[in-house]
Amino acid sequence: MTRGVFGPAPEPFEEATSPTYLDEEWFSGPAVEERTLQQRETTKRQIDPTRVQFGPGLPDLPPRRHRRPRERGWFVEQLLRFKVALAFLVAVVGFLAWQHLRPHRFAVDIVSVSTRSERLHCGQSALVTGTLHSNGAGGTVRYRWQRNDGTQSSVLRERVPRGAKTAVVRMSWSFSGRGVVQARATLHLLAPRSKPVAVTFSYNCVE
Repeated sequence: MTRGVFGPAPEPFEEATSPTYLDEEWFSGPAVEERTLQQRETTKRQIDPTRVQFGPGLPDLPPRRHRRPRERGWFVEQLLRFKVALAFLVAVVGFLAWQHLRPHRFAVDIVSVSTRSERLHCGQSALVTGTLHSNGAGGTVRYRWQRNDGTQSSVLRERVPRGAKTAVVRMSWSFSGRGVVQARATLHLLAPRSKPVAVTFSYNCVE
């Protein structure tokens, strides 16, 4: 038995004339463009934190952080600290310069006495040399020679120029006749005062 189908026959499906498009250009239109503009505007508002707008649908922006203005007292305090540090530095530099440039007191550190020969023969003389080592400040040396034969010189003076570290003073001691003498010459530094320094030598004339 054949079952009948009533009603109009369905239209055939035209596959070639009903494509499915997923590209954006096929969804363009007034509604789509308006929605795209709204999204861009919302994104721009979220990105730009300098624009402050109010209204429904706008995101809440975080409150601005305002920098506290520097108080005048802080500036004055920093200025005072700088002045104190600068004054301390100037004082240190000035002290060092004064130590370097101040006139030093003249002083003699080392005194030595010597002769050319430790043994003299008949008719020979001894040249006694005293060497003074100073600090270079410059000044006048006052000194005296003394011999062990009971004689001594008057107070003598030697000018030492500034910057000179060495000064030399001399005494000549002559011998004559026959005999044997153990001679001793002493240099007394009176000013600047220093310990006496002596040298010994012999005179031998027995022939």
